[in-house]
Amino acid sequence: MWGRRDVTQAPDHIWQRVNPSVGIALNDVTNNAPIGVTIDLGPRIYLSAGLHCGRTTTLDPNADVRVGSVFQNRASAIPTLQEWHFGGYYGATINLEAAVSLLRTAIGSATGGKS
Repeated sequence: MWGRRDVTQAPDHIWQRVNPSVGIALNDVTNNAPIGVTIDLGPRIYLSAGLHCGRTTTLDPNADVRVGSVFQNRASAIPTLQEWHFGGYYGATINLEAAVSLLRTAIGSATGGKS
């Protein structure tokens, strides 16, 4: 979006730290759509936040069927509705190389520099 850059270096401008993000749910692609933004806190640490849109199938509340009741028909005849639900999400990501470096530093300081 902002052109080419070296991902190991901080961006030139503050607005280049904010990037759109779109995801997929591998186990149910057609019924899930996470969209949001990712903010680069540093060259290898990222915060993400956004909206998860998910479509679910529920019993039709207008039908004469209740959860736990006996249904005397084929399963395909169960009256259902598909509804979209929306909820926020957030997360943090650290580059694997940075995580290893952080762990080495933490272990080294915990053992007095002997790792």
